[in-house]
Amino acid sequence: MSVKEQMLESVRRMPDDVTWTDVEETVRLLAALEAGIAAANEGRVHPHAEVKEKFFAWIRESSGATTP
Repeated sequence: MSVKEQMLESVRRMPDDVTWTDVEETVRLLAALEAGIAAANEGRVHPHAEVKEKFFAWIRESSGATTP
């Protein structure tokens, strides 16, 4: 399905009282999802355990905690 077809389908599914902000958020979401899928398909991903450890390390550093 082309980008245009995806966008048209998304707009068709929106309620009649949709705002321009809602449309913009939908476009940004679809673009981000497509970029993420492309990155994964190209192998540009990080193992879950690595991301989890970096996240908790950042939390520890941000809070000043010294224990894991």
